[in-house]
Amino acid sequence: MTKMKKTHISVLLVLGLFLLAGAGVVVLYGSFTSLTKVALEKLGSEALGVAVRIETLDIDPEKGIVTIRGLTVANPKEYSRRPAIEAGVIDIKAQDLNMQALAFDDIRISGMNIRVEVGNKDTNLSVLRDQMQARQLRPAPVGGGRNKINVKIDHVAFSGPRLEPTVKEAIAGHLSPVIMPDIHLRALGGDGQAVQAADALSRILTQVINVSLRRAAQEGYLNELPPEVQEAIGARLSLKEQLLEDAKAAINRAPSDAENLKEGVKKIFRVNE
Repeated sequence: MTKMKKTHISVLLVLGLFLLAGAGVVVLYGSFTSLTKVALEKLGSEALGVAVRIETLDIDPEKGIVTIRGLTVANPKEYSRRPAIEAGVIDIKAQDLNMQALAFDDIRISGMNIRVEVGNKDTNLSVLRDQMQARQLRPAPVGGGRNKINVKIDHVAFSGPRLEPTVKEAIAGHLSPVIMPDIHLRALGGDGQAVQAADALSRILTQVINVSLRRAAQEGYLNELPPEVQEAIGARLSLKEQLLEDAKAAINRAPSDAENLKEGVKKIFRVNE
């Protein structure tokens, strides 16, 4: 074999090894992404007690960016088959992707749709919230079967979540969906202390559901439920809670009211000069 032929064969072997190595990286990355997607779906489903599904998940380890698309949270079993919650895109900026202690700077959720359904003495959202909280209170199984991933989250933002009524009046065309103001949550697992991932998920969704239920009551989505039931599920404030809220609002307004009064007095003296 000539020297030239040997050189060609060596180059081809090296190229072949690079191609195989590259293919291996792609396969490993694909497997890691797929496993992460399955793990997240399992964690969410266990925390909420309903099926949680993700359409696609992309991870950029170098930039610390995770993108989730097409997330759905199923309704509790006594409600319709349509998802209770859908999120179009979830953009996550991570500080650390260590699977035992995840740290996130920023999580932004867009394209969120929340459906409100009314049952006999409840709603799909309140059942989902109560079910989730009850699961958090259960003792861990013997042998430690529960996921122990810990997280710290600096900021979570829900951009213009859409609240959709699926009650009788909405079906009849008397009610329409509304776009709620952005929802922001901060310092989950703050002060250097991480919290379990399932607990963080429960806190985030509990806040979103509580805001959604109160807005649903304001929009008339829950008119099929008596006021006392709306109060019981947290959609309507009790008299005591409302008085406290009004008192807080009055205190917050007091400085501006005092400033306005002071400016008014100044104007009177200027006019009389």
